[in-house]
Amino acid sequence: MSETLEQQAVEAGIDLGYHDINGIYHATKPEVLESIVAVLDKSKPDSDGLYLNTMVAHENGEESLQMPSEFHGAEAVVLIDEADECQSLTLYPGDNDTLWIKLPRLACGYYTLSAETGGKCCLVRLIVAPESVYQPKLLANGGRMNGLTMHLYSLRSERNWGIGDFTDLLNLMKYAAEKKLDFVGINPLHALFTSKPAFASPYSPSSREWLNPIYLDIEKVGAFTYNEQLKNWLAQPKIRQRIAALRVTETVTYTAVWACKRDALHMAFNAFEQDACEAAANERAAFEAFVLEKGKALQGFGLFEALDQYYSRPGQVGWQSWPSEFHQPDGEAVEKFARSHEREIRFYMWLQWLCAEQLQEVNQAAADYGVKLGIYGDLAVGVARGSADTWLNRQDYCMDVSVGAPPDPLGPTGQNWNLPPLNPSMLKHTGYEKFAHLLRENMRLYGVLRIDHVMALCRLWWVLNDKTADFGAYVHYDAEVTFAILALESQRNRCVIIGEDLGTVPDQARYLLNRYQVFSYKVMYFSKGWNGFQLPEGYPEQAITVISTHDVAPLAGYWIGKDLDTMFKLGTLPDAAAFQTALDEREHDKADLLDKLKYTGCLGADVQMPTKADETLLAALHKYGALSRSKLYAVQLENLLGIIDNLNVPGVTDGYPNWAQKMPVSLEDFPQHRLMGGQLAIIDEVRMKTNSQIKAYHELDQIERDTVESLFLATHSDLFAYLGRHRLAEGEEVVRVLIPGAVSVDIVNRRSGELIVPSEKIDERGFFVAVLPDDAPDYALSIRYSEDSDPVIEEDPYHFSSALQDMDSWLLAEGKHLRPYEALGAHFTELDGVKGVRFAVWAPNAQRVSVIGEFNNWDGRRHVMRFHRDNGIWDIFIPAVKLNALYKFEIRDANGDVREKADPYAFGAELRPTTASIVRGLPDEVEEPTFRARANAIDAPISIYEVHLGSWKRNPENNFWLTYEELAKELVAYVKDMGFTHIEFLPVSEYPFDGSWGYQATGLYAPTSRFGSPEELRALIKAAHDAGISVILDWVVGHFPTDDHGLAKFDGTALYEHADPREGYHQDWNTLIYNFGRNEVKNFLQGNALYWIERFGFDGIRVDAVASMIYRNYSRKDGEWIPNQYGGHENLEAIAFLRDTNTMLKEEVPAATEIAEESTSFANVTRQEGLNFSFKWNMGWMNDTLRYMMEDPINRKYHHNKMTFGMMYQYSENFVLPLSHDEVVHGKRSLLGRMPGDCWQQFANLRAYYGFMYGFPGKKLLFMGSEFAQGREWNYNEGLDWFLLEQEGGWHKGVQDFVRELNHVYKDTAPLYQLDQWPEGFEWLVADDGDNSVFVFERRDREGNRVIVISNFTPVVREGYRFGVNSAGEYREILNSDDLHYKGSGVSAGATVETEEVWSHGKPNSLSVTVPPLATVYLYQAAVKDEA
Repeated sequence: MSETLEQQAVEAGIDLGYHDINGIYHATKPEVLESIVAVLDKSKPDSDGLYLNTMVAHENGEESLQMPSEFHGAEAVVLIDEADECQSLTLYPGDNDTLWIKLPRLACGYYTLSAETGGKCCLVRLIVAPESVYQPKLLANGGRMNGLTMHLYSLRSERNWGIGDFTDLLNLMKYAAEKKLDFVGINPLHALFTSKPAFASPYSPSSREWLNPIYLDIEKVGAFTYNEQLKNWLAQPKIRQRIAALRVTETVTYTAVWACKRDALHMAFNAFEQDACEAAANERAAFEAFVLEKGKALQGFGLFEALDQYYSRPGQVGWQSWPSEFHQPDGEAVEKFARSHEREIRFYMWLQWLCAEQLQEVNQAAADYGVKLGIYGDLAVGVARGSADTWLNRQDYCMDVSVGAPPDPLGPTGQNWNLPPLNPSMLKHTGYEKFAHLLRENMRLYGVLRIDHVMALCRLWWVLNDKTADFGAYVHYDAEVTFAILALESQRNRCVIIGEDLGTVPDQARYLLNRYQVFSYKVMYFSKGWNGFQLPEGYPEQAITVISTHDVAPLAGYWIGKDLDTMFKLGTLPDAAAFQTALDEREHDKADLLDKLKYTGCLGADVQMPTKADETLLAALHKYGALSRSKLYAVQLENLLGIIDNLNVPGVTDGYPNWAQKMPVSLEDFPQHRLMGGQLAIIDEVRMKTNSQIKAYHELDQIERDTVESLFLATHSDLFAYLGRHRLAEGEEVVRVLIPGAVSVDIVNRRSGELIVPSEKIDERGFFVAVLPDDAPDYALSIRYSEDSDPVIEEDPYHFSSALQDMDSWLLAEGKHLRPYEALGAHFTELDGVKGVRFAVWAPNAQRVSVIGEFNNWDGRRHVMRFHRDNGIWDIFIPAVKLNALYKFEIRDANGDVREKADPYAFGAELRPTTASIVRGLPDEVEEPTFRARANAIDAPISIYEVHLGSWKRNPENNFWLTYEELAKELVAYVKDMGFTHIEFLPVSEYPFDGSWGYQATGLYAPTSRFGSPEELRALIKAAHDAGISVILDWVVGHFPTDDHGLAKFDGTALYEHADPREGYHQDWNTLIYNFGRNEVKNFLQGNALYWIERFGFDGIRVDAVASMIYRNYSRKDGEWIPNQYGGHENLEAIAFLRDTNTMLKEEVPAATEIAEESTSFANVTRQEGLNFSFKWNMGWMNDTLRYMMEDPINRKYHHNKMTFGMMYQYSENFVLPLSHDEVVHGKRSLLGRMPGDCWQQFANLRAYYGFMYGFPGKKLLFMGSEFAQGREWNYNEGLDWFLLEQEGGWHKGVQDFVRELNHVYKDTAPLYQLDQWPEGFEWLVADDGDNSVFVFERRDREGNRVIVISNFTPVVREGYRFGVNSAGEYREILNSDDLHYKGSGVSAGATVETEEVWSHGKPNSLSVTVPPLATVYLYQAAVKDEA
């Protein structure tokens, strides 16, 4: 090699040799030096109007600069800033005939130094650089930031067109914000070649200044929002199918994707240009502003794209394949093309405007979501040889050489990237404007910019064209200038800079990277030293740490050697020996890495070598990276998802889908992806703790250790005094948190979610303490429940004061709270701006009460309640508990035993066999129906249909219950049709045993969920009201079941019941009896009655088993009961309770009715001076008359008085005549089954009996099924025998028709109901005809209208049966149970009958009628109205 050639090479900045990765020196081949020197000579620009040099100074530096020799003879130098402000500087001589200037203190920026000499203007570009590249305050102060990197094309989503797009990136920003990430990294978005979409490498772009339109979200293009034709096109099934087909492929089908998008964009462009709407006009104006801003550069790029569509040849990329007349952008052929293809050029310019708009929207979203650094972009090292950049700016590139990498042990011939390098001479003499503009255009798009192969700012490996990379040499650029510009543009654009410095970094580049504080790029795979993989503390602080990159295997593939296998198959590992060597080295690396993971605590010491990268290993590797000292840490999406295949295999162009693989998980599924969430949570926990200064909690003394132990044993007496936020005696504030099993708890700002301080895990079981910084804001907890889960932001329940109001507390203690359910139980509420549920329960003797539920994994240590000693109530507010959450109270009772109890005041409860309560809102009050007072009046017709909702009717397909919703349609319509005025529901409170029919409830305030929700029950009652039907609730307060989850021994003592079984245990039913003398129990029960009426709309209650309540010796032998204080057998407390309850209801809901099922002769049940019920069931009448009806007709004359005895006491109470469920069960047979005789006689007897009942004074009640004479006993497990109505003969249908008619006649005929409780309304006309078993009585109303009721209870027709009447005249038959329509014999007393002046039964006028057999007949006479 000649000295001259060496000297020329050195002067041109060409290295004469290089040291490889092993330190071995390799001299540059002479032919290489010669060729590159020639290239550089050829590439020198003309000097006219250019800078002589580009120089660097530093902000406020007051430096001296040596000027070029061309400045000799100049009188002064003019310093010109970017605003064209000038100041004169003096030239002064230096040694060796040099010229110098002294710079003043200058701000950062671009300056020009100008001097006139010899008639010529000499110019020098001056870059005044800042001290460093931009760093956000958090990073500058030593904080840490985390991010996620991915390749945009690889994102799957349910809405994109087969390739990740800008909207996917926007949505990913939202996910990143939720995971508290600070940036999202992407592959280069540089413009590629739209004519060759399959040429997809983002690192071989057409232009680094413009963007790739394949990433456009087509449906967000404006024209698709305002143009109906486009909307219709997009909605076509074939178009949606075409898009869907692109979406489901495993790799991006670039050609098909771009073809689909291009078609849509062409149509959108047409609409954009032609649509007359305001939106289109606004878009056109915005586009024109963009064109004006971008100028000739945009016009040139659009021209290139249009030309490339026409002239690009198959298999070749870029302008070099075009016809030669188009090679020069200013040539005549190009100008002609531009004139004739103006609209197409404009189309490609428009695409760049769309890209800029959509990417700006992503940046705005990042800012709005709080992703601090936004997008982390990537600047490729160069452009493709046939690119738009090289076509438009040929002089800026050295086209006769390529950029690559020198040989190394893995690549003996090096790498030739076939990218032309920038011309260093042109950069120098144009003031590096091209370079500065390139940085500026990219930095304005991103918050972080990675400079690919940052050593290119210092030197590049130039390779001779058409040669392998060993025919190359390093060529230098002015690194002082390039780094100065990098720092200046970084500061101006507030863009964090990362320099990808993998490989051999020259000393100058290393110095400048450190000088300007550019973040180094540290890949865990490559970060090794003499002792193997670098430990996290060995990573530099001013760096970004990543596990892998796009050019190497993802973690999961690395661990199983999938990348090596791929490389061997593709030939990049030349032979089997090289493959085996690589495998051996990989196993060695894995063993070393496993040791490092154990050493750092990322894996347990006993973990064996995993065969594959499972969840545990991936988490450990990510934690290892997160432990690094580096300020920035980025995790790769492919690593989070456990991908095994490389995204790119370097050196391979065919046989592998480089830059095309899609992620296996859709973007929409990211939030639910456990593996991703868990790893990001680990990273956040490890990294963010370094951003907080943690103050240590004091050492625990024995007393506090005992306190902590009591927390875990759940024996602490007052958790609110210890947990939560408290000030220590030393003055510092602490937050103590108990979350058994939690991995970590951080204290975060309640409003922003930002970390205040991490907590210290004092006890590994899950006790945490954080010492708060001074003036710490209101806080919340960030909890990670497991290593692989996301942290969850939760409010601290021990942060809130009691939600129990003082007035509620006092009223509950006094037993005077009318509506205790508004204070006790579970209620949605808001405290301190936080929504949640307040729980309260009465358990005065409990040692501890906790709320347990789904929301705390049923752990009684999590939410221990606050105790109010003055009233025995425990309460707690638990934030964020949701509707329908399951819960119970865990009670350490008075004896120290732990029991789980349902909430007595729960508004919802699980269906058996499970027993949890359900969080439901307190139902709103129901508007009282306007007809309630009249419908329940003592002088109103009341005909009650008693119903067991679970067996009225069943689903024929599966024998399952009808729902409340179905009952609202079917039951209400049926009752309306049948003419009943009221429905009475057997108990609807939740009960565990179906066979109790609801009479043994464990959830008195919880509507049974057997048939649906509380809202649906309310809807059922409203449907009845809408149909004019009242609804009565069968209310059971006489006793409650012994189920352990219920009220029995609620706090370990007899709380709701009596302690002595002689008072508190019901022998007949194996149930417990309420302690009615206890205020809190009275409150509980009385409030329940009001609850059902006010909150559900029930029109009244029927109180079950009153006799069992009011007598202490009910069903007990002597010695099995305790007398009252006066020695009597009355239960004075129960009597007082019933009286007080009825009195309260009459005051609060006066229109409601209260009905007693009371079977004894206890006095004044329905009188104010007594129990104050509205009505009482007449059990005596029911028993007497049924016994009579069961007798064979031939024997009835001996029992005649059973039918008449009821009138002896009729006016002592307000009666209901009940034929209830109790009469058709337990072997008593059905009502029909009790009737004697053959089939005809049984049905006739029953119809006659019903007729007698409806004629007799008193309100009516009939149990379901009796209205159509069901033949068998009621079975709660099956529906009624509705099929009987279809049977041949029509007997059952006849009874049903009769009851229907009976109800309608009853309601329409005032004498049958109006004076039930007044003697004026009834008179026996024939009461003593026992021989014939005939009864005749008269019913009257206030107007004097009359109904004569005649009942013949023998199968004998009574011809000419005469009886005296009070009123002479004509009577009309309005009902006859023997009518043929009801399947009777058809005997009639006559449509009308006339009285005769014949004395009978002591009356001057009488009727002589034919009385049908086994029948009841009603004869009606209207009152004679006085003429005015």
